[in-house]
Amino acid sequence: MRWRSILLVVSLALNLFFGGMFVARHAFGPPRGPDAMLSRLAEELGAGLSDADRATLQSVLKSHGATIKERAADAMRARAGIRAAMTAEPFDAHLLAAAVDDASARDTAMRKALEQMLLDAATQISPEGRRKLATWRPLRH
Repeated sequence: MRWRSILLVVSLALNLFFGGMFVARHAFGPPRGPDAMLSRLAEELGAGLSDADRATLQSVLKSHGATIKERAADAMRARAGIRAAMTAEPFDAHLLAAAVDDASARDTAMRKALEQMLLDAATQISPEGRRKLATWRPLRH
């Protein structure tokens, strides 16, 4: 009887572990990067749009894609700079402050590239398409 209890606990632990991995993988998606971010952005923004609006959106995304990818890669490198400055020995608070300022500027540049793409898309799609874009999660607070 005791071995059944142990087996049940081990089975439960394994189920929780693999269930957690499954949920995390599907809830948070694969590792992020500029290419994956742009692909997800196209999917998210295009969801629910008419075929014509989706085609227009994809065209706008394509025209802004290189800039958005570049800004996203810059922002990721800047965040890596923060991690490097925080773990550097000897620790240099001025270096960390500079890394934080750099990351902030690069995040702002990425946000502006995304905003410009969204502005261009909004001026080219239908009023219904604009209403659907307005429901995109990052625009909701």
